[in-house]
Amino acid sequence: MIQYSGSAPTGPTAALLGLALLPLLVLELAFYAILSLALLLYFAYPGHREKISQKAPAANETLDRLRAARQSGDPSRLSKLLQEVLTPDLAGALGDEALGDGAEELVDEVCDTLQACSISSKVTRSLRASFGESCLFLSGGGMLGMYHIGTVRRLLQEGLLPNQICGTSVGSIVGAFVATRTDDELHLELDSLEEWYRQMGPVQGPFPVQYWEVVVRVLWRGYIYDYMNQYRNQATFVSAGLTFAEAYARTGRTFTITCAPVTGGPVVLLNRHTSPNVLIASAICASSSMPMLVEAVRLLEKMPDGSVQLVSNCDGNPMGELMRDGTMLADSPCDQLEHMLNVRWSIISQVNPHVVPFSLPFVLAKRIGQFSSVYARILTRAEGQLRRFIWSTLHAFQAWTSFPKQGSWISQLLFQDYFGNVNIIHYNMRFRDYLRLIKNETSLEDFRKKAVAGAACTDEQLPRQRLRHKLEATLGSLEEATSNVRKTRPRRVAGRRGRA
Repeated sequence: MIQYSGSAPTGPTAALLGLALLPLLVLELAFYAILSLALLLYFAYPGHREKISQKAPAANETLDRLRAARQSGDPSRLSKLLQEVLTPDLAGALGDEALGDGAEELVDEVCDTLQACSISSKVTRSLRASFGESCLFLSGGGMLGMYHIGTVRRLLQEGLLPNQICGTSVGSIVGAFVATRTDDELHLELDSLEEWYRQMGPVQGPFPVQYWEVVVRVLWRGYIYDYMNQYRNQATFVSAGLTFAEAYARTGRTFTITCAPVTGGPVVLLNRHTSPNVLIASAICASSSMPMLVEAVRLLEKMPDGSVQLVSNCDGNPMGELMRDGTMLADSPCDQLEHMLNVRWSIISQVNPHVVPFSLPFVLAKRIGQFSSVYARILTRAEGQLRRFIWSTLHAFQAWTSFPKQGSWISQLLFQDYFGNVNIIHYNMRFRDYLRLIKNETSLEDFRKKAVAGAACTDEQLPRQRLRHKLEATLGSLEEATSNVRKTRPRRVAGRRGRA
C-alpha cells in the first residue's frame, strides 16, 4: 500500500496569493493592449512596412549557402555547413517568428542533401546529437488536463507524436496512457473516449467529494481526497500495471514523470533510465499529490519475482523519500531532460490555471501576427520582452513584500519557466472548467468537446512540428542506414600481412 504523510499550507495563504496576482495580470493585459495599438499605428504607414519587408529572411540566406555547398561537391564543406544548419530550430528557420520565410523549402533542401550525399556514420551521429530529440510535455492542471487528450489525439492522427513523453500531475495520467499503448490501441481508445469517461466521470472519477465537504476535510485532515480511489482506478487504468521499463519494451516510448521530494532538493525525474522498475501507477499518484489536495506518497517498485514493495531509501536515494506534485519544482523540465535524454525540442501542452491567463498576450500576438509576417515577427519579439518585464515585476514584488516566501512551494510554483519551443496554450478553456478544476466530468458529450477544443489549439502549432518531424525522420533513417553498412562491412583478418 502507498504510504502518505506531510503537511499542507493554510487556505488564507492561497487566497492572498490570488489577490496579489490579480493586479499583475491586469497590468500585463493593459500594457500589451497599449503596445499592440502603438504597433498597429506605427505600421499603418506603407513606408515602415516596405522598410522591414526589404530585410532578407534568415532561411533564404541559409538555403542559398546550402545549395552553393552542394553544387561545389566538397564533402568537408558540406559536412561543416550541415553541422552549422542542423541546430534544434534549424538555424532559426523553425523559430516561432520566422516560420514561413522559406522554412519549408529549406527543410526539403536539407533532407535532399542528407539523402543524396555520402556522409559517414560519425558525422551522422554528430548531426543527430546536435539536432536532438523532440518531447511532448503535458502540464499539470487538475481536470483541465482533459484538454491534453485532444492534443495527443491530433498529434497521433498526423503521425507527429514524439517517442519522448513527459507528464506532471494530471499530465502524467494522460502521458502514461500514451506511453503504455501502441499506436493502434491509441487510435481505438481515443476515438470513442468511453473508457476514459468512465474513469473521469461521476461514478469512478478521482474527485468524488462535494464542495461543501472540502473545508471540513482540510481543517480535519489537512487534505481533501484519498489517494486509493485514484490508484485503483485512473492510475491503474492508464498505466496497465506496467513499470517504466516494461512500458518502453512494449511501445518504444520513453516516458518521464516529475516529482518533488518533500524534504527538499532538486526535481526527481522518473523514467526507464533512472527508475526502470518503479510502477508507473505509483509515480502518477506521487506526481499528483498537490498540497491540500492529497498527501505526499512513497513510490512502489516491482521486484524480479513479481512482488511489489516500497522503494528503499538507502544510500541517499531520493526516490525512497516522500514525493509530491512535480509542478512544485518543474512542471516542464526542459533543461533537465536536455542533459539526460538530449531533448532539444519541447512541445508543451499547457493547461495550468495559473499559467494560461498569463499566456493570453502570447496568444494575442499570434492572432494579430496572422495578418502579416512582419506583424508576426515584431509582435512576437515585443510579447517576449513584455513577458520578461512582468516576470521581473513579480520578482521585485517578492523582494519588496517577502511574499510569497522565497524557497516556499508557492514561490517555486510561480517562478519557473512554463514555455518551450512549441507552446500549445489551451486558451479556449471555459470559465466553468476553472470552477470544476477538482471535480469529475459530468457528461460524455462535454468530455468529447474538451478533446475537440484541445485538438483545435494543437492545429495552430502543427506546421512547425511537421517540418521538425520530417528532419528527425530523415536523420533517423540515415543513421540507421549508415549503422547497417558499418555492421555488414567485412572485418579485416588479424595477423601479419604477407610480403609480395
